[in-house]
Amino acid sequence: MYYLLAIIICGIVAIACFILGIIGIIKKKIGMFVTSVIVFVIACIVGVFIVFQFAVKTVDYVAQQDVQSTISQGAELAGKTAGSIISGGAKGLNQTLDDNAIAALAGKSATIVGKAIKATSSGWDSTFRPSIFIDASLANAGLELGRAEELYQAKSDDAFMSIFITFTKNCKGTLKLVMYDQEGKKMTIAQTEINEKAGAEKLIRFNFPVIHTELTRYYVLSKM
Repeated sequence: MYYLLAIIICGIVAIACFILGIIGIIKKKIGMFVTSVIVFVIACIVGVFIVFQFAVKTVDYVAQQDVQSTISQGAELAGKTAGSIISGGAKGLNQTLDDNAIAALAGKSATIVGKAIKATSSGWDSTFRPSIFIDASLANAGLELGRAEELYQAKSDDAFMSIFITFTKNCKGTLKLVMYDQEGKKMTIAQTEINEKAGAEKLIRFNFPVIHTELTRYYVLSKM
């Protein structure tokens, strides 16, 4: 507080001296001009010194562990409420719906089996990794999900999910991937035909219409 007050006073003195110096030149009062210049220089030097001291103390204060923790918690809270994606904000965004909450939400939309896998994202907000659940219709189909990645290509307006699947049993039919928002409401559906033998390993791609992909929170994979 005292530093800010001193900086303000130095600024006021410097401005006053500048004005008096101009008046001294206009009225040709050399003494007033010289005095104004001297006081102006002193005020500027003192002001710069105070600013430097204030900056040093501010850095020292922020560097304290307790302060860093408070800032991190504040950023996390901002992320939960405003969707900030900076540092602690990104952590808050990811915790807006934790794994258990997403699983409970998905369970209201479908009969899901087991835990979800997490998909990586590229082309849009990558701070949130959407979950992919398997519906009960695939419980005994012999599908094992590997890496999954959701992609959006702005130039071509292509939006799709690619899932690496290992088939431990013969599998034929239509796979359906349903996209849900953070309220558990369906957003869109993608389908693809498969006819794979036991032991096959394949990257399956599900193409979606162009939508607001930043609203995606989870997918449910099922068989028609």
